[in-house]
Order: sequence, then structure tokens, then C-alpha cells
Amino acid sequence: MGCCESGRAQEIDSEDIIFKVEISLNLFKLSARDIDRLAHRFCTNLIITKAHFSAICKELKLEPDSLAYEFLETFYDPLCCGYPVVRLSTLGILLGSGSQNSKLILLFKNYDIDLSNMLEQVEIRKMCDDVVSISFQHIVSFASRKCSENIQLAIADYRTKLTSIKNTVAQYFTNIIMQDKRRISLNEFTDVFQKSELESFLTPHNLRISSRGLLKVVFRTVEAVNIMMSEDIAVDKELEDKLCLRFKKNTKKNDKSKSLDIIPVTVSQVK
Repeated sequence: MGCCESGRAQEIDSEDIIFKVEISLNLFKLSARDIDRLAHRFCTNLIITKAHFSAICKELKLEPDSLAYEFLETFYDPLCCGYPVVRLSTLGILLGSGSQNSKLILLFKNYDIDLSNMLEQVEIRKMCDDVVSISFQHIVSFASRKCSENIQLAIADYRTKLTSIKNTVAQYFTNIIMQDKRRISLNEFTDVFQKSELESFLTPHNLRISSRGLLKVVFRTVEAVNIMMSEDIAVDKELEDKLCLRFKKNTKKNDKSKSLDIIPVTVSQVK
């Protein structure tokens, strides 16, 4: 039991440090609407060049030596020689300031590439993939770089665990949002966010915390799945749906206690 408690404390420490770095970005001082507007104004074929990226940061009054500027630079994709505007805008929507309704409208339009005022299931899944990737990978990896070496090891382990459930969490949110529909309108999209299961969707810190319940479920099944794969046995195709259902139950439990799940961290642990 002592080992379990030690591991849990280490994980909570990691999340608290990650959140501290996330807050230190000060992106909450910027309007999500402004970030989205500038990102789309300066993009060409959904890509922002390095020159235009600098122009956007200048408009937002982000200095090149600021933590926020450094973080935004991590979204550069060498495959397209620029910054994907959809993902960069999604980041701004998640971490920038604004009401939930205004953020949902921006998010919907950000993925409505064909301007049809409807989102297909594949577009919603892409949205969920981006939101989860930003919350579980981009922010966590950047926070790790800003910490001392001993803290980096704990965060790396935490990131690995979060990454292992990334696809399941994205599919879970896709299912909740789509509600068995093939496509969804803006009004339907904003209305569905009245569901308690989606409370953490727009807040990376809360999304990571609410996913802890699913982490426990996943790692209880790892040994069984590994055995099935080593024996060349097909893994149950319904496993992801089962995990999604369990995640739904654990999310409700965690919502009640997430405010008690964080312990203080000293400033000296973050560079």
C-alpha cells in the first residue's frame, strides 16, 4: 500500500507542477477570440509561416523571450514548414480568456473548414484529438522542459500514462458530443456541453485530472492485453467502448473530489 500511495503522490506532484507552468504562460490574459482572429488572418492554406507567426505574436504583445512565445513555437510542424492554424487556434481557445459559449462557437468554426455550418463525426474526432493532444502532450512536454531533472522523470512517466489513454479519451468525447448523429450543427454542439461529462473538455488541467480514473482502469487491463497479444489472440474490439463507459463513471466521481486532488508545489521546482 505504501508503494501505491508514493506513486499517487508523485503523480499529483507532477500535475501540480504542470499546472503551475501552464498558468505561468499567462495566455489567460489574452482573449481567445483575438488569438483565433489573428491566427486565421495570417494563415495561408491553413498554415502560418514563421514570419507570420512572429507578426501574430507581435500583435498579441508576446516578446520573443517570453515563456508563452517559447511554448507557441513548439507547435511548429517541419512537415508543412509552418504552424497548423487549426491546432494553434485551438490552443488559444483552451488557454485564452472568454466565456464557455464564445469558446465553443470559436472551436466549432475552427473545425468547420468547408463553412457548411455543420461538423461531421470525423471533424469532431479531429477536434477531440487536438484538444486531448494539447492537454496531454504539448503542455506536459513543455512543462517538463522547464523543470529540474528529478521532476522531469516524474512528468515523463505521467505523460506516458496520459498518452496511453489519449485515443480512448478522444473517442469518449466524440461519442458524447455526437450522440449517435452523423453530423452536428452549431446549436447542437453548444447545447451538448450542458452535459456534466463535458465539463473538463475546455480546461486542460481539469481534463488531465478527470482522466486519472481511466488511467487506473487501463493499467489494470495492461497485463491481460499483453498476454492476449503475445499469444496472437485478437483483442476485444469492444475494449475501447468499455473503457469509455468506465471513464464516464470515473469522471463523475472525480468531478466531486478534483479540488482536493492537488497538493502545493514550491516555486523552486520550476525554472
